[in-house]
Amino acid sequence: MIDNPPEGDQQQMESIKKIVDNRHEYLQDLKARGKTLVGYLCSYCPEEILVAAGLTPVRILSTEESISMSDAYMQ
Repeated sequence: MIDNPPEGDQQQMESIKKIVDNRHEYLQDLKARGKTLVGYLCSYCPEEILVAAGLTPVRILSTEESISMSDAYMQ
């Protein structure tokens, strides 16, 4: 692990963190700029094909919150 990443790397990481922390606003901005967003659930989705077709792939993830009703059945 690098304790002090180069300046450029640090800026890139901060930029990525900003997008992740504000992902809904980021996607709304992309859509407002005319990008076509396509949501997908499975990690096996061929993102390269979506990008080649001019689409913007968006991985749909679950919430970080616990789903209490299902927890009772899963444990």
